[in-house]
Amino acid sequence: MNQGPPGSNPESVDQMNPPAYRLQELYQRAKPRPRKYIKTTEMYAILEGKDLAVAAAQCPEFKAFLNTLLTLCDLETLP
Repeated sequence: MNQGPPGSNPESVDQMNPPAYRLQELYQRAKPRPRKYIKTTEMYAILEGKDLAVAAAQCPEFKAFLNTLLTLCDLETLP
């Protein structure tokens, strides 16, 4: 497993080792007990209390995704 940070370009995803696979490997090595990473279950815990605008500022594709969701909800989009 590549234990380094994902890199400076968040849009450059290694198709052989996408972020979900990296998280799954980290969860399996967790202490005190290994556990299984389930994207749909763990997503809330990972994102709780986080400012998604910070991630959107670093990743234009994520910003576009968030703005699409905000538009569909008739909310103000990110600048």
